[in-house]
Amino acid sequence: MHALYRLAHRVAAPLILREIAPFRTEPEGEGGFWVHVASVGELHGVALFLKQIRDVFPLWVSTTTARGYERAERLLGQDASVFRFPLDHPPALERVFARRPRALALVETELWPHLLLEAARRDVPLFLFNGRITPRTFHLYRVLGTFGPLLRRFRRLFVQTQWDAWRFWRLGASRDRIRVTGNWKRYFPPVRSRVWRREDLDIPGGVPVVLFASLRSREMEVVLSAMEHLREEIPELRWILAPRHFGWLPELLARLEQRGFSVRRWREGPVLREKDVLVVDVLGELVSLYPVADCVVVGGTFAPYGGHNLMEPVHSGRPVVFGPFTHHVSDMRDEVLRYSAGVQTDGEGLAPLLAHFFQEPVFREQLCRGVQALRAAGTRRVEAIVKDVEGILAALHP
Repeated sequence: MHALYRLAHRVAAPLILREIAPFRTEPEGEGGFWVHVASVGELHGVALFLKQIRDVFPLWVSTTTARGYERAERLLGQDASVFRFPLDHPPALERVFARRPRALALVETELWPHLLLEAARRDVPLFLFNGRITPRTFHLYRVLGTFGPLLRRFRRLFVQTQWDAWRFWRLGASRDRIRVTGNWKRYFPPVRSRVWRREDLDIPGGVPVVLFASLRSREMEVVLSAMEHLREEIPELRWILAPRHFGWLPELLARLEQRGFSVRRWREGPVLREKDVLVVDVLGELVSLYPVADCVVVGGTFAPYGGHNLMEPVHSGRPVVFGPFTHHVSDMRDEVLRYSAGVQTDGEGLAPLLAHFFQEPVFREQLCRGVQALRAAGTRRVEAIVKDVEGILAALHP
């Protein structure tokens, strides 16, 4: 089977080399801690780890995609040597390994055969960060039967779930080297290109703001009803609405105006002073907007969608409110509730809960303390992983 992989790779090599030719394909210097990610999503998942590990070792970051390369350069700047992964091309890999990496960490599912074989041949310590493996891939690897000896070369496998741990163990990884650390994309802070401040949006001091994040179409009536109720109780309250998708945006805008709300679209200029509602009709701003709000209502949870990321607002220092439909984010829900960093309610309870949040300082402070505790727990997770990796490498290279 490996012979077939080599043959296919030899045929594809000219296309591979042409695609990566415009980019740097080797790191600078020698002895770096090499972290390989596929693209932007995986990069963001390990960003906080990268920022801590670069204080300990010279950092190399390779990416499979051009977009990941560009994002890594913007995110890490001069703190890392960023290069394009040569798509498992043996001669190019040999040039990278000739620079004697101190260790190699693969992120999520990036288990490239030639890369693993070359690392094993040169005795480079291997790590897996935020590892996962689907049932389909698990069965494929079992049929191929080639990954067991390579997985046993990993010094530590940090995986997302107990199921992932079991699958990697069944494929041949050493049980005592596997650690379940959750999904890093959920538990570590999001990466922002910028952070919006209240003054950037021309929000007067002391004006309360609620952000509805990733709002879905079937939740519109719940949201509008809560807004109408609170307009009577807290007339100075301002709203930021960030729909998950824009296909139903015309209906949302029309319904807001029918109910007497003054509305401004982000594309018209992100200013909220003279309006009741700011509707975010562009992509990529949500994560940067969380710090503007006093609290964040997470969409996808007040209708049977299953929920969206509950941890992003928390990592921005904001309590979260969410509905009963959280079956896709049950792990995050449990974490948020355990630390009292947010509150779960239903559609009827949304307006009374938000009113209580703004009118009862003790309740608000309790949630804010829970947010800080949960953020601190995330930082401790990263520090523990960095310390574990440091300890392993120190034992190998005293």
